[in-house]
Amino acid sequence: MRKIEGKELREIQIDILKYIDMICRENHIEYFLIGGSLIGAVRHNGFIPWDDDIDIALTRDNYEKLVNILNQNKDSEYLLLDHSKQKDYFYPFAKLVNTKTVMRENNFKSIENYGVHVDVFCYTGLPNQARERKKFCKKIKSNQRLIFYHNLKKIPERNIMKKIIKQIIRYYTNFIGLERILEKNRRLNNQYNIKESKYAISNWPVYLIEHEIQETKNLRGIENHQFENLTVEIPKNYDMILKTTFGDYMTPPPPEKRVARHDIEAYWKD
Repeated sequence: MRKIEGKELREIQIDILKYIDMICRENHIEYFLIGGSLIGAVRHNGFIPWDDDIDIALTRDNYEKLVNILNQNKDSEYLLLDHSKQKDYFYPFAKLVNTKTVMRENNFKSIENYGVHVDVFCYTGLPNQARERKKFCKKIKSNQRLIFYHNLKKIPERNIMKKIIKQIIRYYTNFIGLERILEKNRRLNNQYNIKESKYAISNWPVYLIEHEIQETKNLRGIENHQFENLTVEIPKNYDMILKTTFGDYMTPPPPEKRVARHDIEAYWKD
């Protein structure tokens, strides 16, 4: 198999995003770039120079519409990875994969049909009361931690006591099983209707969780923006969303922090 790196990896991801954008526009589904991809669009009109993936998100109703369409997809070049269809796929969000490629995340267990992809996240509602919202977010993060430890190949921890604690958590997740953990995640993410909630959060928060909470009104409405050679959708209120999560997002981090977040290898299939 021939390895895929750098520019070629990004070109495959851009083609996947172009396909998603086409499906969404044809079916009147609003999506938007998030996280580093949104910063990249606003600050660089494309990828952050050291980034290695593309992330999009949708509100719950739009997410379900898109997942249903992509699950019926007849295009052999693309496959939607979704736990409801593939039980060894352990993430609680979807990924659209190029089927001509293979990808390994070196820190995690292998997944059948895994390849170069675009991550498809979902925003879900939160309690309107601050105290309840804080408690609920702790539940989300705790459950996410269980998913994370269940699927790690090994515990990356040098501190002996912390490693023992994390290993116990992993044994616990193996005992209760991935299905029960993901079922709890599904219940949490369906507990509050985003249309009735003042606040929302991604179903896979990766930054400080208090910085991941967004006002629902800021997720409404999209506009077109350049991303590499594409015109894609971003939130109209992108400035407020990015400031909430990242603060001064227009200033790049120091050089030592300009590194890709993922330990991945990608290849073309033979």
